[in-house]
Amino acid sequence: MPLADRGVPPFEADLAAAAAGAALDAVAREWLRTDGSADRLALVDRAFTMLRPAFLT
Repeated sequence: MPLADRGVPPFEADLAAAAAGAALDAVAREWLRTDGSADRLALVDRAFTMLRPAFLT
């Protein structure tokens, strides 16, 4: 179901998608910085935990 059908304005949907993409990019960069030793799942959890308050208002 498109986000617009859930009452999410297009601007907010675009912002959320961009934030999610940036979070995943940051996770990949951190994982590479650690030569693959970092726990990617923990990094993803940390990234989205940081973003969550911005989208749950």
